[in-house]
Amino acid sequence: MDTIVETTAGKIAGTMERRVFTFKGVPYGAPTGGSRRFLPPLPAAPWTKLKYCTDYGPIAPQTGPLVDCAEAAFDERVMGIRRHLRQGEDCLVLNIWTPGLGDKVKDQ
Repeated sequence: MDTIVETTAGKIAGTMERRVFTFKGVPYGAPTGGSRRFLPPLPAAPWTKLKYCTDYGPIAPQTGPLVDCAEAAFDERVMGIRRHLRQGEDCLVLNIWTPGLGDKVKDQ
């Protein structure tokens, strides 16, 4: 079942995993590729449609044992089973896990 929350940029849908709300790949900054490469990030553009945030967003382009499938040094016994990690310049995204939604902090 989807969990829908309102953010400052628009509504996002996440899931509940083991009694924890999960929102993956939530944009927090505008794309940084092309003419925006190496410049400070801008805020993410607001969206009007529901954005499904149920899978990890892309990571910054890189090489190494976490992304190279043929990496000889990778040892599943040490690092566990790995998943394919998408890469791209539009990688300003957050993965959020929270036990509650809309919780208020009580004054002490």
